[in-house]
Amino acid sequence: MSLGWGIIGIGRTADLRMAPAIIADPGSVLAGVVSRDQGRAEAFAARHGAGQATTSYEALLANPAVDAVLITSPNALHPGQVVRAAAAGKHVLCDKPLATEAAPAVAAVDACRRFGVRLGIVFQTRHHPVFAELRRRLQAGEIGPLRLLEVHASVGVSPLRSWRTDPALAGLGVVNNVGVHALDLVRFLTGAEFGALAAVLGPGPDDPLETTAQVVGRLSDGAAVAVTVSQALPEMPSAVAAHGDGGSLAVASPGRLWEGPLAVSGGGSRAAAPVAAPDAYQLVIEDFRRAVETGGEPLASGADGLRSLEVTTAIARSARQAGLVPVLPIDARAPL
Repeated sequence: MSLGWGIIGIGRTADLRMAPAIIADPGSVLAGVVSRDQGRAEAFAARHGAGQATTSYEALLANPAVDAVLITSPNALHPGQVVRAAAAGKHVLCDKPLATEAAPAVAAVDACRRFGVRLGIVFQTRHHPVFAELRRRLQAGEIGPLRLLEVHASVGVSPLRSWRTDPALAGLGVVNNVGVHALDLVRFLTGAEFGALAAVLGPGPDDPLETTAQVVGRLSDGAAVAVTVSQALPEMPSAVAAHGDGGSLAVASPGRLWEGPLAVSGGGSRAAAPVAAPDAYQLVIEDFRRAVETGGEPLASGADGLRSLEVTTAIARSARQAGLVPVLPIDARAPL
C-alpha cells in the first residue's frame, strides 16, 4: 500500500525537488497540498497530480488519504506545523532546520513521540552514497585517528529572497540554507558532536542576513573541524577533506555536495570509482517511507534536527560574542 503524502509550503523546493521525488517513489503518492493561495495550490496540484488542493492545513490533516506530511514552509513555522500534524496522527518529514528556537523544537520532537509518529529531517547530503563510503573508510581507520575535517559547501551566487530575508522567519541566512547540510555531514561522517566552536558571519552588500559563514571548532572526539559555506561566491567549490595520522581522504564537487558524480580519493586503499549522481531528494523520500513501514528511524531523525539546532544556536551566539562558545545541549532525552 502506498504512503499518501501531503505537502505544506509549495515553494521552489517543493515544486522542483520534493514533489517530483514523491511521484518517482513507487511506494508513495501525492495526496494533497496546501497553500495560502487557492489558485497556487490548484496549479501545483495539477502539475504534480495531487488529489487535494486547499488553503486549510486542517483540511489537509483531516484527509484520510494523507499518511505523512512534508513541511517545506518558512523555518520558524516548522515546529508548530509538526505538532499539529503529529496530533492528527500524521508522520512528518520536515525540511531543515527543524526550528529557529530551542523550546518549539523540543515541543515538536516530544509531540511526535507522544503521538507515536515518525519525524524525519530533510538532510539530503547524508543520503548521497559517496558519503556513506567516506564514513565507512573513516570508521575503518583507513587514515588513522581523524585530526581535522574540512567542509566547503557552496551553491554559487544565490541571493536571499522572499521570507529568507526576514530574520523572524529564517532565523539565519546561509547557515540555515546551506550550512546546516555541511554541519550535519560532519556529525554523520564522524559520529561525534560539536563541543565548542567559533563563527564569523559575513552578510552580502544587499542582504540583511549572512551569505557567507565560516565555523571552526572541536568535536567531542577531539578532532578539529572547519566549515565554510556560501551562497555569494561564484567560484568557491564544494569539498570535504578528512585528515588523519595515516593520510587524507577527500571528496570534491564543482557544484552542491548532494549532486553530481562524486568519488572518495586518497587514503590507503585504491580510490573508489565515481558514484553516479543519485536524486538525493528521492532517497530522502524512500528512506522516510521505509521508516514508516518498518517503525524504524529515518536516516536523519528528529534527534538530528535537535543536534543541528544546538550547533546553529551556538553559531549565532559566537557571532554575537565574537569568540569561542560551547555547544550546549537542548534536550538530553533525545539520543542519536
